[in-house]
Amino acid sequence: LTAFTEKSYKETITPIVPGIWHVLGIGHSNAVIIEGRTSVILVDTLDTLERGQKLLEIIRSRTEKPVKTILYTHGHPDHRGGAGAFSGTDPEIIAFAPATPVLKKTENISQGIGIREGLAYGESRAFRQPTTVYDEDKVVREIDGVRLELVRLPGETDDQIMIWLPERQVLCCGDNYYGCWPNLYAIRGSQYRDIAGWLDSLDEILSYSATYLLPGHTRPLCGKEEVR
Repeated sequence: LTAFTEKSYKETITPIVPGIWHVLGIGHSNAVIIEGRTSVILVDTLDTLERGQKLLEIIRSRTEKPVKTILYTHGHPDHRGGAGAFSGTDPEIIAFAPATPVLKKTENISQGIGIREGLAYGESRAFRQPTTVYDEDKVVREIDGVRLELVRLPGETDDQIMIWLPERQVLCCGDNYYGCWPNLYAIRGSQYRDIAGWLDSLDEILSYSATYLLPGHTRPLCGKEEVR
């Protein structure tokens, strides 16, 4: 796992199409930066305040536009623990309610899908609650000139969503796909996953024929054949 992490999770900011960047290796999870007309839309925020602040520096090195929208692909803390770094611009924070009730569970450090979480180094979570929570299967929004389709897709979690940008053929799939064998049941003690439902969600992802698939862990997939 140490060798795999050192090889696979070097700090990498990948330009996907003009105005969209995929951020890998800064935190345990990934983030996606989407530049709108006057602001930035951010998909996930990494796992700690310190890493969220580093993400903010990366954004500022590419644009002076403020982060005004945050999309949580799901509620795992490694995807929303850095949200406090963006409090200064008071963003709308969008999430979906779980498709089914969530069991009580614990979350501990996990290896295999990213660098170690910042908690292992004494860093702190900086959660921010969603300001907009949808409880439906699909929501279409235009945010600052960017058309987004938000689709509920239970898989690794019951609140998982995908974010489709049809004009750019970019699909942010959260943790429903990453480049390792998925945790069908995480031994750290989280909720078990409905495998039949997860397969349906993967079929739904494939039905969009994306040119770019941006996962919440591991590297982006570029090109329709690689995505398939």
